[in-house]
Amino acid sequence: LCRIIKGANAGKPVPSRGAPDWMVAIGESLIGALALLPQNCAIASEVWEAMSSLHYLDRYMVYANVQWNAYNAHPELLLVRGQVRDEMRKLLKASTKDNVTKTKRSLARLSHSNPLVVIEVVIDQVQEYQSMVEVCRDALAYSSSLTLDIFSYMAIEELGGALLLEKPMLLDDYANLARWLINFSDFVSGVYVKYPHTEVRGMLVHILTRLQADSFGELEVL
Repeated sequence: LCRIIKGANAGKPVPSRGAPDWMVAIGESLIGALALLPQNCAIASEVWEAMSSLHYLDRYMVYANVQWNAYNAHPELLLVRGQVRDEMRKLLKASTKDNVTKTKRSLARLSHSNPLVVIEVVIDQVQEYQSMVEVCRDALAYSSSLTLDIFSYMAIEELGGALLLEKPMLLDDYANLARWLINFSDFVSGVYVKYPHTEVRGMLVHILTRLQADSFGELEVL
C-alpha cells in the first residue's frame, strides 16, 4: 500500500491539494493498520514516506478521519487506544528527574504505532502541567517524522476545539493569558523551533485566519 501511494505521486515535485478518494482511503488504512502493529520505527518511516507524498491538507484529512471515525468504528482500535492512553498516563505520572531519559524514549516508542493517541495525551498533559512541557518536547527527538506531522495536525485541532468549546484564552482579569494557553504555546513553539522540518504551514494559516477574526490569543504560539 505504501508503494502504491508513492508510485502514484512519483515525479511530482510538490504534492498538490486534492488527492483522489482511493489514495486517501489507503492512507487511512495505513494509519489504522499501524496502530495494531507492534511498535516499530521502520514501519512508521515507511508509512511516512507514503503519507509525505500527499499535500499536508490531505494528510490532515486522513488523520482526522482516523481520529474521529476509524477508532470509534473498530473495536480493536478502540481497545488499543484505551491501552495506550493508560500506559501513557502511567508513564508520565511515574516520570522523575532520575528516569526522565527512559520516560522520553518510552514515550517515543509508543508513538511509533499510535502517534494520534500519544500526541493527544501529550497535548492534554502539557496544558495541565508545565513540568511536562520540556519532557514531552524532548521526547519527540526519538519519534518518527510521522509523529511530528501528526503533532502539527493535533496542535491545530486543539486550538480549533478550544474555539468550538469556548475555552477561555484569557484569565478572568482579561489582561493575562490562561495558563493552559501559555503551557500549550510554550510546548508547540518549542517543538517547531527544535524540529524545524516539522510542517508549519497549517498552523500559520490557522493563526492568520484567527487574526482576521480579531482573535489574538493564538499569536502566543509564535
